[in-house]
Amino acid sequence: MVETPAGDRGRALGEIRRGLPRRLALRQGKPRASCRVAAAVFFAFSSAVWALLPLIARNLLGGDAGYYGILLGAVGAGAIGGAVLMPKLRARFDADTLLLGAAGVTAAVMAGLSFAPSQWLAPVVLLALGAAWITALTTLNGAAQSILPNWVRGRSLAVYLTVFNGAMTAGSLIWGVVAEAAGVPLTLLIGAAGLFAVGLVFHPLKLPRGEADLSRRIIGRSRSPPSPSRMIEARS
Repeated sequence: MVETPAGDRGRALGEIRRGLPRRLALRQGKPRASCRVAAAVFFAFSSAVWALLPLIARNLLGGDAGYYGILLGAVGAGAIGGAVLMPKLRARFDADTLLLGAAGVTAAVMAGLSFAPSQWLAPVVLLALGAAWITALTTLNGAAQSILPNWVRGRSLAVYLTVFNGAMTAGSLIWGVVAEAAGVPLTLLIGAAGLFAVGLVFHPLKLPRGEADLSRRIIGRSRSPPSPSRMIEARS
């Protein structure tokens, strides 16, 4: 087995520390929500519909495995439609409005499903869920990438994706426990109310925009890594 020299390990750990979004945290007097916090909150609440969708299909809508596949297909079709409309939406609305709209639509879909609509209406409702989901994903992903300089983008996006998957995982576990105690319809209503509420709370905080925003948050740090020549000079 090849061992990594201690010096290389130290440099690697140093680069990880420099790349962590926590090192690039918001450091302005006016409080703002970062895209990581917004993503964690949004996906934690919206994960209720994904975690409970099999139960929705079977218990609330009286469907089977084939019908569950139809519901998933409706979500995918809605996501494709949302992606097609995304350029027009971005031309008319800013990122914060798009995220608030996605939260509102997702909350409305969750609330609508709690009332057990007919089997033909549920796929139509889930078209809206797919469009809202792709809107939130692209908006948050775009915000996460646009505020980062190239040299740190990969490491910071890795942390952002960890937050996204962690929020989905933890949210699904929590909503499953809640559904076991309170039932699927009430759990969907709780998730919808919570998602809409946090959407309204976070909307005034504004997502960060552009690398110019980032430059104001990095205090006493260069926006690019040291060049190899500077590293050699520092060691000599």
